[in-house]
Amino acid sequence: MEKHKEWNKEDYYTFFLIYAANADFVVVDEEREYILNHTNKVVYEKLSKEFNNYTDIEKNTVLEYYIINYCKTREEKIEVYFEMKEVLLVDGVLEASEKIFLRQLRNIIVSNSTDDIANKLD
Repeated sequence: MEKHKEWNKEDYYTFFLIYAANADFVVVDEEREYILNHTNKVVYEKLSKEFNNYTDIEKNTVLEYYIINYCKTREEKIEVYFEMKEVLLVDGVLEASEKIFLRQLRNIIVSNSTDDIANKLD
């Protein structure tokens, strides 16, 4: 599980995109293409395997680690939230499980912020 601490920012971001795409348990071609437009195939495949080997708790730990270590400013936190929302909307539908993922992400961001960021994440 601690392997993720060896990742760089691109790795975390790609993992985050994979997590968002998998929120409804089905990765459609449009979501895969979206991710591949933000990374390369080797990184995508490596982190997809990692993703599949992590438990839900471990995945959330990785998300929180990313937010704490790579999203330092309010703007970066807001940006990553809306980027993940964009991935979820690639197929045109926001499923119930995807809404749960967004709520989870929102909670992680809000709990790791010192200002009132919650109203910007709607």
